[in-house]
Amino acid sequence: MPNTDETTRRLMEEPDGLKGILQNVLGELAQLRERFDARDRETKPLGETLEAIRVDVQQLRKGQDQLGHDMNVLRKEMREGFGRMERKQDLLNNRLLGVEGDIVGLDQRVEAIENAKR
Repeated sequence: MPNTDETTRRLMEEPDGLKGILQNVLGELAQLRERFDARDRETKPLGETLEAIRVDVQQLRKGQDQLGHDMNVLRKEMREGFGRMERKQDLLNNRLLGVEGDIVGLDQRVEAIENAKR
């Protein structure tokens, strides 16, 4: 069996050994620390973020209120439009009934004339 001290020394000296692995890990940790520090510099404080969210919510409320108002106006216009259409339909139905009555009257006169000729 090789000597434990010799094995440890060899592992520390080899590039793929413990020393190399530790250097890689330390390098990666340094990169992570740099990325987190960069994110911290870019990140806004919580108060600013919450205020931005409040402003967005207020804008959404205003938009929702305007949408509700616009929908109410549209409903009113549609009710009025349907009311006008219903009144026109009633007028047309009355005219149609009048025309049908005239046709029945004319049919009766034609029959009376034809019966008188016979």
